[in-house]
Amino acid sequence: MPRLDLRTVGTVLLDMDGTLVDSDAPVERARTTWAREYGVPAEAVLAHTPMPWRPDQGVGFTTERPWLPEGGRTEADTVEGQAGDPASHLNAVIRLPAARHGQALLPAAL
Repeated sequence: MPRLDLRTVGTVLLDMDGTLVDSDAPVERARTTWAREYGVPAEAVLAHTPMPWRPDQGVGFTTERPWLPEGGRTEADTVEGQAGDPASHLNAVIRLPAARHGQALLPAAL
């Protein structure tokens, strides 16, 4: 197999998860399997979209028509709407990695 000279590559198109391979089918299969195992409607799992940045058209990802449905989110569901609220879901997720530092304080028996 010939080696690719990366200096000659002008554009690389990556899949949604950052791979050069189309992973839509395996991702859908994995999510559908998970939904079946946990008794969750597959349609709900497959309709999951990232948290929108803003409540406007394109939800902060594009100025064009989005390729995923926007999901009927309100301003309170966006990064913009939750950023200033310390009790928001967004800020809880941001703080979550710091929780691992507190694990050292827990007794090993727990």
